[in-house]
Amino acid sequence: NVQQRLRDALSSGSLQVKGLGPSGLKRLQSALSLGRVIYNAVPAAGTVIDDPSVAVAVFHPIACEPVEKFAVIALDVKHRILSMRIISTGTATETCAHPRDIFRWVMQVGGTRCVVGHNHPSGSVDPSEDDIALTRQLIQGGELLGIPVLDHLIVSSGEFRSIRQTSDLWAAFMSD
Repeated sequence: NVQQRLRDALSSGSLQVKGLGPSGLKRLQSALSLGRVIYNAVPAAGTVIDDPSVAVAVFHPIACEPVEKFAVIALDVKHRILSMRIISTGTATETCAHPRDIFRWVMQVGGTRCVVGHNHPSGSVDPSEDDIALTRQLIQGGELLGIPVLDHLIVSSGEFRSIRQTSDLWAAFMSD
């Protein structure tokens, strides 16, 4: 098959691409290898999210981004991953995610639960006041729509923080 031939050509050094010299081909090979690692590290659709660490793996692609990105994982009733989507991209210090955009997408893909997450390019995984306020708003909106928000994770360079595990925001909403 084509993919196997490409892998063989890359690994043997026999691949030639017009306009790319040996160093360019080496960079291409490195990029493809990194892509394989990232692709294989992200849990597939159907994986059950039963712990924040599983959801963190889904958010892995945004963890080291130089700007804030806000993403959501849509889940079915048994907490199986349906899909993940980046809802917004911001600056190095903030991003704007609105509940209507988050829940609209979750409903479009048939989700009945969700986990939200965003990265902090600064390296700190401490939630800001805005993070807490948005989380509260999402929990309340999810309750009204019947789409519980199971957690809000902050990821950055191999670290993460579960707002659910480190706050009492969910205490008033225990119907998930």
